[in-house]
Amino acid sequence: MAGSTMPSSGSSRPPRGRSRTKFLLFSTAVLLGLGFVGGVYATKVAMKSPVWVQHVFGFEMPPVVQAPPSSPLPPAAPVASVPPSAPTPPAAPNPPTADNHTAGANPAHGVVSRTAPPSPADEQGFLGHWEITDEVKGGDGAPTQVQSVYIFNADGTGEFDTNGKKMYGLRWVLSGDFLTLTYDNEESPQGDDGAIRMRWSVSPDKTLLTLVPENGKDARATLYSVGAGVYHRK
Repeated sequence: MAGSTMPSSGSSRPPRGRSRTKFLLFSTAVLLGLGFVGGVYATKVAMKSPVWVQHVFGFEMPPVVQAPPSSPLPPAAPVASVPPSAPTPPAAPNPPTADNHTAGANPAHGVVSRTAPPSPADEQGFLGHWEITDEVKGGDGAPTQVQSVYIFNADGTGEFDTNGKKMYGLRWVLSGDFLTLTYDNEESPQGDDGAIRMRWSVSPDKTLLTLVPENGKDARATLYSVGAGVYHRK
């Protein structure tokens, strides 16, 4: 019929087969998600459950290894007290070093000579140079000054000088208040026994020496005809 219409073959309704496939895929995804969540939850429960429950679900947890108890530390040894040390005795002082070496000592060769202790004559101030000035009358009557010097050495020797010139050598000996002089040549003055004995004394300040001949005249008295002399330390 001219007025009748035929259904078009190009309908827009989707086929049923494709819709069913999508539904199956969605359902499978939901089931997989629920299964995964349920499995995780069941695993947690099984881990906290007794051993027989774990065997039912097929879980085998490794045995818990307990650490062995640590042995107690031995007690510390008591600290021994150190007895106080005895005080160190003070070192002995060094003996004083004698400062009486002679000028000719040579320490490099290990030779150190020492002078003898001072003699009584040295302690009394007898040793040394003694001088006196006399006025001697000349041939024309005018006085002339003459200087006389006695030298007494520590070894018992000495000399007599006039105006700086040696007149006699001598040896001397002290005995108490007396001095014995022995001159070294035949022309020198001599006493009764070949020697001149004089009384001697030194002033307290050891600056003056008094000589008084007893058994004759000494060199000064013989040469200038003068008496006892008071000598000054030179």
